Amino acid sequence: DEYRSGENRTDKLLQLANALVGARVAKWRLTCRAEDWRDAADLKAMQRAAGEEEIIVAHLLPLREDEAIKVLAALGATDPTDFTRQAHARGAAAFLESPLSLSLLHSGVVTGGVWPASRFELFERAVDALCHEYNSERLTEPSLWGVR
Repeated sequence: DEYRSGENRTDKLLQLANALVGARVAKWRLTCRAEDWRDAADLKAMQRAAGEEEIIVAHLLPLREDEAIKVLAALGATDPTDFTRQAHARGAAAFLESPLSLSLLHSGVVTGGVWPASRFELFERAVDALCHEYNSERLTEPSLWGVR
């Protein structure tokens, strides 16, 4: 997700493909958001790195309700089923579709089991939680803040 940010972002995937070819890596896996791909250009570069073999592109499906409940239980939710019911009732069902957004909702938005008073406040808290950098190594990296 962060590989293309910064200087020379248009050729970083080509650099990665060249590094894979140069290292003669037999098998590799690349993960990213689909929105980050420039279809034909990216696939062509990676096709060469794959030794011209077929590239399999997999897309993760949204969590099912039972999977969301299991994730919530793993996150320590006291009543995962009620949590999902509350999310649906408050227009926040989309947060239940991925482990990352579910964790954000559970740990960053619904604090101490108390839900925000409105849908606006729910999304405001989510945005606020997303605006904070929790990786101490990234906090002081000037290139991420547009400082050179």
